[in-house]
Amino acid sequence: MKKFMISTVFATCLMVGTVSVADAALGDQTLRSGMNNSDVQELQQALKDEGYFNFHTTTNYFGPITRQAVRDFQRSAGITVDGIAGPQTFGALGVNGSSSSSSSSNSSSSSSSSNVSSSDRLVRSKATVHFAAVR
Repeated sequence: MKKFMISTVFATCLMVGTVSVADAALGDQTLRSGMNNSDVQELQQALKDEGYFNFHTTTNYFGPITRQAVRDFQRSAGITVDGIAGPQTFGALGVNGSSSSSSSSNSSSSSSSSNVSSSDRLVRSKATVHFAAVR
């Protein structure tokens, strides 16, 4: 019974963490190379609309093509060039997530991952610890 309860808590924690990331609007989390989610596809489309993302289709993967498109956009926008789409980059693109404020567009694009990503990692790590303790 104890294993069942821990497994249920673990599964619930993973689902809650995943839902909170999935509900994030473009601009609510910092996007960087290696990420794979729908916000990346929205970023690619915004960069495509501006003429910087030239791949034949948008995807959910932030790879070298997306990173270069972000760097090219940042360079032409006169902002910090680091290939990471953070508040400064989103502000220059005219994208404001639901939790963004006008002052956040002045901060560096290479700021740390958003609270959503951090909380997702925290939930997953705690769930993993609890799950491992049952074994």
